[in-house]
Amino acid sequence: MEATSEYCENELKLVQAESSVPSVSFELSERKNQVIAKLNPLFPPDDCGPYFFFGWSNKYHPNLKLTYYDETRCMIVADRLSTRIAINKQGQILLENETLVDSLEQISSTIAKGLVNNYLNNDSPGEIILSWQAGTQIALLDSVIDQSVKGYLKAARIASTSILNKDLCDLEAANLKKLKEAFPFIFIINHTRKENPVPTPAE
Repeated sequence: MEATSEYCENELKLVQAESSVPSVSFELSERKNQVIAKLNPLFPPDDCGPYFFFGWSNKYHPNLKLTYYDETRCMIVADRLSTRIAINKQGQILLENETLVDSLEQISSTIAKGLVNNYLNNDSPGEIILSWQAGTQIALLDSVIDQSVKGYLKAARIASTSILNKDLCDLEAANLKKLKEAFPFIFIINHTRKENPVPTPAE
């Protein structure tokens, strides 16, 4: 799959999980408690994170690095920079809790703009946070995740030129590491709160 990828090697290295992180098998369409039951045993029960990374594969991305953040495990309140995506079971997609998506491509452009703006104003791109309701179609989730990766990598290309004055695909290992630290890919599946995290888009 990597050999036929539309992305260069450096781009893949930014979004793929390291071999040291655990891998887990589950369907994103599973209910919240099912996902939690599979993820919790992978991480120390007393460890508050702030993030747990794990490898996951879908039809678009092998070994994608996803992030598990369980707000029920630790009483931590923090204002974190984020670009939010929410999907309801009717297949409607909401960006930043206010914009109803007309096309999937709108997701990647909104994410790229949000990450770049966060970095310019706060020296950090922040996170991409995906929430969904039970009953959401797995094919739609796959497509939304794919567009989210596209948005991050579009922003990472801009960041590479801005920070290192060089195209992302041309970075040598040392500079790729610098970019990864300054502009990390943090994609959170927000599927672990007790309450339903997904706002319902207007009909």
